[in-house]
Amino acid sequence: MAGFEVAINGRFCVSTEALLPTSLTARLREHLEVARERHERDLALGRRSRRATRRPTGQVPDRTSRMADWVALASLRDGGNAVLDYDSPAVQLGGITLPSSLASWFRAANFAQVENRTNLFFDSDIQTLIQAGARFSSGATVCLFIGANLLSGREGGTAIPDHWVVLTSPIRIGGASMPSLVTMGSKVNGDARLAEAGISFDVFTWGDAGYPVRKRRPHLNVKTCVDFFYGFVAAK
Repeated sequence: MAGFEVAINGRFCVSTEALLPTSLTARLREHLEVARERHERDLALGRRSRRATRRPTGQVPDRTSRMADWVALASLRDGGNAVLDYDSPAVQLGGITLPSSLASWFRAANFAQVENRTNLFFDSDIQTLIQAGARFSSGATVCLFIGANLLSGREGGTAIPDHWVVLTSPIRIGGASMPSLVTMGSKVNGDARLAEAGISFDVFTWGDAGYPVRKRRPHLNVKTCVDFFYGFVAAK
């Protein structure tokens, strides 16, 4: 993880250990500097936009969610909205980030390899979950598209995915190695023993950079995990 500072017109400053990896943080810093220069130029020309002057209307998440991270990333989300405003955590509709948007942010940050393997309406499969783990092991930044109940421990999946997390550890499935699972290809989807195998990994979510997926599901297996898994966006 890496920290960065943002200052706009001398009145706003954030110093944060962002949830983004070092590579993306460095590139985001460059884009924020361009945005700052553009904002100050517009002010000098008297073209102060509604978006440039708006202030948050609600309370940002508490300190356990790393408020500075929320400010930076909520601003990124709001800046990408054409119609809806995201100026309060209570405005959940305005905070929705579709996979295509996340992928476009990675491309805008000059990542050369961006992969979007997600589904908005149906949960994914074991092969896609294994591919996410393989991308992480190869050095990519991997964002998992999930139903939040996977982490809360509540029973029942969701009709559609409702949460993004960043994979922060290798995906461990039983005693199998990731390379051996990758070579099985689509055969993993029909492997009953693999579906019942235990699975564990850590993610960045809700201000925690190492949240164990088993924290509230100590006996989590692959089949249950996939019920809450809707794919991933990876960038390298």
